[in-house]
Amino acid sequence: MTSEQQTFDTSGEARSLELRDATTHIVDSEHKSAPEIEEGYPYVKTSDIENGRIHFEDVSYVGEESYEEWTRRLNPEPGDIVLTREAPVGRVGIVPEGKQICLGQRTVLIRPNPEILDNQFLRYLLLTDEVQNRFEALSTGSTVDHLNLSDLRSFELRDLPRLEDQKKIGTILSYFDEKIKTNQKINSLLEEVARSLFEYRFVDFEPYDSFKDSERGQIPDEFEVAGLTDITDVVLGGTPDSSEDSYWGGDIVWAKAKDVSNEQEAFISETEKNITEKGLEESSTEIAPKNSTIITARGTVGELAMPAFDMAINQSCYSLVSEREEDRYFVYFLMDAILNNLMSRTHGTVFDTITKRTLNEQDVVLPPEEDRAKFHDQVTATIEQIRENQIENRNLESLRDTLLPKLVSGEVRVNDISLDDLEVGSEV
Repeated sequence: MTSEQQTFDTSGEARSLELRDATTHIVDSEHKSAPEIEEGYPYVKTSDIENGRIHFEDVSYVGEESYEEWTRRLNPEPGDIVLTREAPVGRVGIVPEGKQICLGQRTVLIRPNPEILDNQFLRYLLLTDEVQNRFEALSTGSTVDHLNLSDLRSFELRDLPRLEDQKKIGTILSYFDEKIKTNQKINSLLEEVARSLFEYRFVDFEPYDSFKDSERGQIPDEFEVAGLTDITDVVLGGTPDSSEDSYWGGDIVWAKAKDVSNEQEAFISETEKNITEKGLEESSTEIAPKNSTIITARGTVGELAMPAFDMAINQSCYSLVSEREEDRYFVYFLMDAILNNLMSRTHGTVFDTITKRTLNEQDVVLPPEEDRAKFHDQVTATIEQIRENQIENRNLESLRDTLLPKLVSGEVRVNDISLDDLEVGSEV
């Protein structure tokens, strides 16, 4: 690092310390599973920790007695860092304000010494590629990678900046995560508003007062029972030969089941892989158009999302493409509403599988075109705002991940960054 790159240019040299010398506690979790209950204290497992955060959406719970036993070594407090040391190694989270949590197996609780090490800075430092690569090199185990507690305690924190600069770096990087988190909360509320409107109109039939009998029970007079494929075309994805380099790395976004189920977001706005035109032709994959409905059909079955833009999909997914543009949001919420019934008809000996036949044979209660068009007009602004918020989050994540190593290494000066300048657009 050159003297021009060094940001820590006030009194006090950057120094290196072992983790145990910069913390007050490094405490291993219990090496056994706690009995789980329906409600209680959040029981945080390795699967609940990712990208610097603890995710509580699908967290399990433990009771008072288990909580006391599993926190007897150290009671987790807001601001404590949680690190996974097995299956997988190196995931990082931070205990948020207002949460009393219990740690599951294969996690470690780290409490920084506030006079030496800022907790937000440590959170992001542990996420850098340099630290993650060192964790991987230290991991041992014949069956799974495993980070020894002794290695973690002696882990060297290299070139630590002075505390004031650590706090500035932590504040800058946490700005991105807080904005991302806010957008996610807004999106959850917006999607629930749209879903409630769909259920009000097309599940509970509240606006209607004249009904008729049907094979699906009482439905409004103007409605009919029809096949799902009467209003959609079912498109199956495909996968190019993975050994052929000319099929991969192109400009065509290619989604698989993991991308569809990513954090259960309404839109797919980012995928792990892209394919080329040649790969698209070789795999006979059709493009899933923007705002169509993608459903996972194999492995993790029944996850739904809409493409934020045109993209290809792999063979574990179907795209339901409505014949009318103004039916696309209706189809998404229709699939959400009938998902349980659809899942009860899945096929497969090893994994549940949704087949094209399953979709072709699925009956739905279908409102008239004008009612569907009215719903489309009512929810379009809401759904498009969700889409824009998700794309903005992807841009925020990209900028955060670009800044992270530069701030930590000193390549970018903390004093040269103003939060007012960190405006991120959501254009694709």
